[in-house]
This record gives sequence, C-alpha cells and structure tokens, in this order.
Amino acid sequence: MTHVTLCLPIDIANRQVLLGLKKRGFGQGKWVGLGGKIEPGETLAAAAVRELYEEAGLLADPGRIEQVARLTFCFPTRPDWDHLMHVFIVREWQGEPRESEEIAPQWQPIDDLPFDRMWDDGRRWLPRVLAGERLVMTCVYREDLETIAEVTFSDLIATIPRASCPAPAADSQLTRRPLRGAALRTPSDHSKHDVSDHYKICPLRSLRLGARRKS
Repeated sequence: MTHVTLCLPIDIANRQVLLGLKKRGFGQGKWVGLGGKIEPGETLAAAAVRELYEEAGLLADPGRIEQVARLTFCFPTRPDWDHLMHVFIVREWQGEPRESEEIAPQWQPIDDLPFDRMWDDGRRWLPRVLAGERLVMTCVYREDLETIAEVTFSDLIATIPRASCPAPAADSQLTRRPLRGAALRTPSDHSKHDVSDHYKICPLRSLRLGARRKS
C-alpha cells in the first residue's frame, strides 16, 4: 500500500486551516490537504515538511509538527488507489502560502469547511482532528469512487498496526508572517533529505493549538 503524508497548517487566531485546490492529478478540482508520497530514505515528518514546502512554499521544522491521524483509504474497484495517509498538524512555519504547479493554497474557516468540494471522507475526520482528537480511520469507497460505503474509527495509539484494505465482496459494486532578520534557506539549498539545517538559522516562535469543537 502506498504511504503518503498530509499537513494541516492552522491559524489559531483566525480559526483557519490551510487547504489547497488540486489543479491536476489525483483529486483534481477538490480541496485537499497539503502532502504527497514519501520518498526513499525519508521519515514521515521529513516527507511531510518537504511536501508542504513544495506545494505551498511554507517552511516547517519536522521535529515540531504533530502526527494526529492515520487514515487508510480503500477503493475496491481501483485497488491501485488504496493508500495510507499520515496526517500532521502544523502550528508554526515560515513564509506565506504561494501557488505551485499542483496546488492553489487558500485559508479556509475551520467552522465552515468546503466539504461539498472535498473527498467524501473529509467531513468524517477533519473536524475531529481540528478539534484536537487523535484517531485512526479506515474508509472504504463505493464503486462510484466518490461516496463512502463504510468507515471505522479507533484511537491513535503509539504502536499502529499494519494497514490493510478489506477484500471486496464477490458481488461488490492561522495567518503567519515571515520572520524578520533571518535569511531563509529552502530545501533546494540542501540534499532533499537534509532539512534540519534550515531551522538552525531560522528560529521559530511557538503557537499552541486552541481550536475548540464546534457545538
């Protein structure tokens, strides 16, 4: 199964989360989180911050992002689409969002997310993660590849079992400004897998997650 990462930068003061409009490829035309595949030799966190920079131009410290969910997506009629997503909350970063070839990032209100233009699973897990929950979800899509057939949840624990999709049945049908006074260095200045040096010269200020679940 393909492993991917997803980053959710949160602007606590304005109760916003940064999503991106997918311009091409898998999920084109949908609002999605910022992320992608893990490359050989990368940790989950290193892959997450690399994808965040490549897709939206934000620099984050892989040691200061928090994994909050593990989501398994199963498409019985398109098993090549099956993937395991590792979701991270990002509370601090450098830079301003900028559009890339694949993603047009835009801040979205946490209390009014664009679920009608997201994958069907989004409404089931995203509000819970933004409210501070940590969870594991397995989601099975119907034959139309757009709507959910089945979803199960469990708590996120330290040791996560190997993800797998059930076999199909026989008849299955935060606005942050760039920090002042420090020269930014981007992943292009270093080896693709060496990201820690960026933050030695770019001190970050802490921001605590204070999102509350909508009543």
